[in-house]
Amino acid sequence: MLLSIFARAARRNLPLLGGQAQSSNIRQNHCNRVIQNKRFASSYSVKQLAVKHIILKRMTLLASLTFAFAVNAEIADIKPFTDSYQSLVAKDSGTAIEQLSPMLEQNNLSKQSRYFIQHNLAYSYRLNNKKELAIKYFDLAIKLSEDIGPYYQARSLLERAKTYGILFRDTDRAIVDLALAFDAVKLSQHQDASRLTFDLSTAMTQAYNQKAELDKAQIYIEQAIKIAEQSSHTDDLLYANIIAGRVSFQQNKLAKAHRHYQNALKLVNSKTPKPRVASIELRLSIIFSEQGLFDKSIEYANNAASLYLDMGQKRLQVKAMRVLGDAYLAKGNSLDQALIHFLNALALAQELDDKTNISQLEHVIGKAYLAENNIEQAQNYLGAADRILNPEEFPYFWALNNTALAELANRQQKYPLAQNLLEQTLNNEKVTEYPAVIERIEELLSQLYLSNQNYQRAYQLASKRLARKQQALEELEQVSITNTEQQLTNAQLNVSLAEADSQLTQSKTTLSRYQQYFYILLGISLILTLVSLITFRQKRSLQQRVNNEQFAQLLSWQQFWQQLSLSVSTSDKKYLNVLSISSTDTAANSYAAITQAQRSIYQAIKQVQPNTLVMMQNNSVLWLGDSDERALVEQHLLPLIKLPENSQQIINVLSITLDNLPKPMSEQMSQFIESVVSHCTFDLSQQAQLDNDNNTNQYWRGDINIEKNALNVVFNKQNDIYASIDKARELGMLKTKYQRITP
Repeated sequence: MLLSIFARAARRNLPLLGGQAQSSNIRQNHCNRVIQNKRFASSYSVKQLAVKHIILKRMTLLASLTFAFAVNAEIADIKPFTDSYQSLVAKDSGTAIEQLSPMLEQNNLSKQSRYFIQHNLAYSYRLNNKKELAIKYFDLAIKLSEDIGPYYQARSLLERAKTYGILFRDTDRAIVDLALAFDAVKLSQHQDASRLTFDLSTAMTQAYNQKAELDKAQIYIEQAIKIAEQSSHTDDLLYANIIAGRVSFQQNKLAKAHRHYQNALKLVNSKTPKPRVASIELRLSIIFSEQGLFDKSIEYANNAASLYLDMGQKRLQVKAMRVLGDAYLAKGNSLDQALIHFLNALALAQELDDKTNISQLEHVIGKAYLAENNIEQAQNYLGAADRILNPEEFPYFWALNNTALAELANRQQKYPLAQNLLEQTLNNEKVTEYPAVIERIEELLSQLYLSNQNYQRAYQLASKRLARKQQALEELEQVSITNTEQQLTNAQLNVSLAEADSQLTQSKTTLSRYQQYFYILLGISLILTLVSLITFRQKRSLQQRVNNEQFAQLLSWQQFWQQLSLSVSTSDKKYLNVLSISSTDTAANSYAAITQAQRSIYQAIKQVQPNTLVMMQNNSVLWLGDSDERALVEQHLLPLIKLPENSQQIINVLSITLDNLPKPMSEQMSQFIESVVSHCTFDLSQQAQLDNDNNTNQYWRGDINIEKNALNVVFNKQNDIYASIDKARELGMLKTKYQRITP
């Protein structure tokens, strides 16, 4: 296997480990084959022997040149070889040790070859849990890497840090190596220096997380996420988000942890290992349960349990089913479902002979039955847990289980047993690390003492609890005093700094009198300028408000119609003119331009014909006119419309004849005219949009002539008014003529 790797590395021009030794072996093989060929020369012709001899010589020379070139190749190209070799080491580290160890005995190895043999050998020893040998060869590799390059030094330091952290449980020593690796990789120009920095950041995060220094862990994992976001390695970003979620969860930042795990879940693809996906699902389930979202928690825990079942990971399946049971239990109305999952998890744990999970699950099941007041089952499971738990191996769950057994004895009115269990637990020094458990035990003991009228013991216990609370209060006060003293010190420093600044200010040269006058005059000028600007803005704002109030007081349609009916009866103006602007562009500047154009047209009509009846409605201006209004519209009004360049506005001018309408005009007639205006404006806009070939503003004219008989069709109750208008147009009783114009 190893020889095939060397051959592949030679073809890729990679530096090899022990290349010269391999070359000498090939030459020896060549000599053996030549001797063998001479022995059997009698069975071959001289020509055949000569040809074979030439071929063997060429193969030997080619192999020698190839290995010589490989040994002298650039060290930066070694990474594909070492990566592929490490993957083989991971599959069979024992065989790798057998193959690598003899290579170190060769005296003609280059520093590069010796370094990679030592590094990979140390890596193999670590996988075999031979920690002393792993450290020995990592030490040798790190020493040699000083002459090879900072990238490789950092890489070996990282692996040694993992060895200290994983096998020796020496987190402090691992952090020292990781810090040295950070310093080394900063000096490297290697193409994979950024990826190695990512690996160092995640390793440092896990180290500080192990030491519960979560603020430092947060700094390094954020650095890792930034590196992963800038690279194309989605697996790195997924991994970094998982670690970040774990750190945030331990900081009780549930929303932040949830965000990181959801980001990781979005990066999952078909190539993502199932254990990693299941881990994300399980963490999200725990977070949802903490947030009170129990249905979500159950959904994700089910997903995780299914994945672990598919993989045959029974130990992790137990964990997922326990989380699932906790979610059902916390939900409040699903005790039976919770017990089902707890019992299934217990069966799996018993199959694995996992005492830790067996005892904890038996305790949890017993507590669940106790909450249901099922005394017999609670006694069975809590008793079974008690037979496994002990204060040396499982102090926390031992204390919890004793507390639950005491509650059970209390319900059975076995008060001496309950008191004995609680006192035994409270007096165990292993329990002092769990203040919440101690508080619960003392609370139950106080109740027992009082119910048994043992007031002296109750008083002593209450005094002890009070003393502990006072001590905690004193510690809090001491911390507050320390903080206050620090604040006072900072305040004194600030005062000293202010005095120094004052002295420095006084020591500066005083400005001359003319400079003071200059600054005074400059200040006055600025004030006057500011006052002028404020006055101008207020004036403009006031003018705008006046204009707005003026337009806000325009006529409603009902008021306009009443005056229209009166004007038609008393004047010769028989045309209702409607100028409307519609837009296919929803931009804010287009809306503002349409509004401004509408106001300009309104003001122009009022100035030219002060007594003309005018109305503004939506994006339209309506006014009563005569047959000569065409010139006014096309020559004077349309040029007032200033619209943005490259906009798509449709300007329609409709003229509706009112001669054939009955007098006086009724409210029903008002509805009819308003509907005709709306219908024809929309119809004209639709035709204009179909004719819009270059996406520019269009101007259209429309003439609407209403015959007398049209009213009978329009006010037919069988159809709505718009359908009736279309029917009148089909019968020729409502004649419309549209024409595109150029202003």
